[in-house]
Amino acid sequence: MPVRTETVAINIGEDAELGDRVDAVEWSCDALSLDPAHLGNVRNAQWETSYLFADSGGTTVGLLSLHRSRSEHFPVEMFDPAAVAPAVFGAWRRPASDYLFLGGGTDLVAGCALARHLPEAERARVGRALADAAFATAERRGLCPAAMYVPDGQAALFRAGHRPGVVVEHLAELPVPGPDLDSYLAFLDSGRRSVVSRDLNRLERAGLHGRPGPAADAAAEGAPLVAAVKRRHGIAEHPRLTALRLSRWATVPVGWRLAFEVRDRHGRLAAVSFGCHDGDVLELFEIGLDDGADRHLAYVEALVYAPMRYAIAERCRVIRLGLGSSRPKDLRGARFIPMWAIGEEMRK
Repeated sequence: MPVRTETVAINIGEDAELGDRVDAVEWSCDALSLDPAHLGNVRNAQWETSYLFADSGGTTVGLLSLHRSRSEHFPVEMFDPAAVAPAVFGAWRRPASDYLFLGGGTDLVAGCALARHLPEAERARVGRALADAAFATAERRGLCPAAMYVPDGQAALFRAGHRPGVVVEHLAELPVPGPDLDSYLAFLDSGRRSVVSRDLNRLERAGLHGRPGPAADAAAEGAPLVAAVKRRHGIAEHPRLTALRLSRWATVPVGWRLAFEVRDRHGRLAAVSFGCHDGDVLELFEIGLDDGADRHLAYVEALVYAPMRYAIAERCRVIRLGLGSSRPKDLRGARFIPMWAIGEEMRK
C-alpha cells in the first residue's frame, strides 16, 4: 500500500508478527504500552492482533497495531465503543468481534509508534498514513474501525478527513518540577500545597511510607489488592490471574518495572502501585489497596508521593498517573490530557 507524504515515500504493509525490524529503531510513543518492545511481549489470547508497518528507504519508521476480539462479548463496558462513545459509533450495541481496534485500546490507550529521528512534521505525516491505512483495512474486512483512548497529541492523526471523534476520558500527568519535594510544593498553588502538606504530615504520623522495588517481587502479594480495586470498578479478575498478569508485565523488556509497596508499622501491605520507568517518564500501570482505616492515605502515598520521591531521585520529567480518579490527582497538581474515541459508525 504505497503512500507518498510531502517529503518521503513510505510503504504501508501488514504482518501478523513484529519480527526484528523494529529492534533497531528508537521510538516515540505517547504511552509505554505502545512501544513495539512492549507490544511484542503482551500478546493476549482474547485478541487477534496484526501490525501495520510504515517503511521508508528500507527502514521502518512507523507502527500501528490492529486488534479484533475473538469473543462477541466485551470484558467490561469501558472497552465497548458504542457504550463509551455513542455519538461516534451509534447507540446500537454490536458484538465485540464486529470492531477492529486501531492502534491499541486493549490497554485503554491507542496510538502510533513513530521513529524518533524523523522531524516532527514528518512523524505526523507517517502517523496519518498509518491511520488512513488502518481505517481502510477495517473497511476492507467489513469491520467497524475504532480508535479508543487516543491521547490528544495523536488525535489529529486519526481524525484526518474529519472522521468523527469525541473526548471520552482524561489521562493524568504529574510534572516533576525540580530536584526535591520542596520544588514540588513550590510548583503547587496555595490550595493544593495545603492538601499535600497535610497529606505528608498525616502519612508521617501514620507511619505509612512507600518504597520502590522490583515489580516481580511484589506481584504475588500485591495481586489481591489490585484485584480488589478492579472489583470495586466492576472488573472481575481472580487474584491468581492478576498475579500472573502482573508477573508477565514485570518481565517485559521496556524500561525498569517497579512496584511501590506501602506498609504500615507492622509490615502489613496497605497499598501497592506498579509502574515502569523509561527515560525521563515514570508511567503507573496498576494500583492495589486494602480496606484498612488509613486506606485513603495509603492510596495517595502509592499513587503520588512514593512515585514522586522516586521520580525526583531518578530525574524524571513526568509521572503518568493513568485514567480515572481525577479529583485526588487534581488536588495534588496533575494536569489532564484529553483522550479520544475516533471511528466511524458501521451500518447495520
